[in-house]
Amino acid sequence: PEGDAPLAPPDRTPATPPSSPSPGSPSSPGASPSSLSSSSGTPSAGSSESGGGPASSGSGGGGAEGGGTGLGAPPAVTISSYNWDEPCGQFYLLDRGPKGVSPPPPPQDRRAWAESYGGVDAGNMLLQLTVQGTSREAVVLKGLYVRVLSRKAPLPWSAYLMGNGCGSGIAPQTFASDLDTRHPIITPVPGTQGDRSIPARPFPFKVTSEDVEVFNLDMKAVGYDVTWYLELRWSSGGREGMLRIDDHGKPFRTSGMRGRPAYTYGNDEVKWEPYESG
Repeated sequence: PEGDAPLAPPDRTPATPPSSPSPGSPSSPGASPSSLSSSSGTPSAGSSESGGGPASSGSGGGGAEGGGTGLGAPPAVTISSYNWDEPCGQFYLLDRGPKGVSPPPPPQDRRAWAESYGGVDAGNMLLQLTVQGTSREAVVLKGLYVRVLSRKAPLPWSAYLMGNGCGSGIAPQTFASDLDTRHPIITPVPGTQGDRSIPARPFPFKVTSEDVEVFNLDMKAVGYDVTWYLELRWSSGGREGMLRIDDHGKPFRTSGMRGRPAYTYGNDEVKWEPYESG
């Protein structure tokens, strides 16, 4: 596709739709985003989805943090990985040819390396979230939502593969989303731990300060350049809220790479070489 694609109002459809949402609740397709904070890292006051107290939302560096602790406090969310299948290869799109690109660094430095070139995640982002309560009081995680801010033609840049080979997988709950669709949703999918299959499990989940949930997300884009963020719907102690999850205060960005030149480093020689899949 060429040019910007028209967008419907931001969609917040969760993996498991909540029962009987009120017309003005954040889970309603027509809800206003006015109660969301953009990057404050603290919850903002708003109308409660359940009528029991103020709704809360917030975002922080590499995840989201709510304000306060104990009963009625939102969970803490951190991004524990941008590529949970490490050392499985990951692509970045860079606006330059291979002669102008330095060798890839060790895995822990690759994202910063790509960002130094103005790079963008290519094809899919394997985002891992760690969610934990702030006390022994349970927080119910009711749903995870995708909010698309823009959808454009994919970037006409070259793709660079970070490493080869894949690990054995890990045990957290796994979800996937197709960012190319008009209203992307988070869908539970089976995962693996070594040779053991982890069955797909939908929301809700519960967390406390001692019981942590880890979510693996496969956020895929093929035909578009998409900017987006996540919202986590939670409840605790009669309060409910929506917690924004973004990339250090800015939206995530993922672009399709189909048909773009692709390179891998040092298969036969110590330099960038054309990548051939399969």
